Amino acid sequence: MFASIYGQTIPKFDSPADGQGWLIDLAFTFSPLVEHTADDTVVLNVSGQNLLFGSPANSGPAVDDNATIHSVRALASEIVRRAAQLNFKVNVSIAANPDAAIHAARAFKGVTVIPVGEESLQLGNLSLKTLDYSLADIEQERVAGIEETLELWGLRTFSDFAGLPLAGVAQRLGQGGASAKARPGQKRSPDGFGATAARLRTVA
Repeated sequence: MFASIYGQTIPKFDSPADGQGWLIDLAFTFSPLVEHTADDTVVLNVSGQNLLFGSPANSGPAVDDNATIHSVRALASEIVRRAAQLNFKVNVSIAANPDAAIHAARAFKGVTVIPVGEESLQLGNLSLKTLDYSLADIEQERVAGIEETLELWGLRTFSDFAGLPLAGVAQRLGQGGASAKARPGQKRSPDGFGATAARLRTVA
């Protein structure tokens, strides 16, 4: 289970490192496994942390029952509260998929909890212009070409893209395009953010 914290406004600090540090420090308050995704976004592994917020002891990592949803919403609300104490305004999203959590935190104000299987329902209407291709390790120089192709295909939203057959996307856009299509709904291990150990790291 993953939480993403998005800073609605990034305070001005004397150095960029200080500006990024407050978000990272906030994330480390709730998990030892944190990924600094962007200047305004972090994602953290919160599997097991929901036990501190009232979830039954036998709860698994997935957000898929009422008790767990209540617990992780309390966890997200606590993150928002801690941020407010530091005079920062954040959005927090929790999902079984870290990329879904990241996109939701950037798109929706306040607290968002995405139950397992409802990723498409909650993210489907988001514009493809908000899709973060860097999460699929797609080089920036390729993004414009992929976006142009999707626009020519008449695709406008996440759900439009998700409706395409994966094999066809891979054939026309390459593996990068297929990865971008899969990311927001792809299941991932609660132990890591990506396929390589390098992507799962603590931020020093």
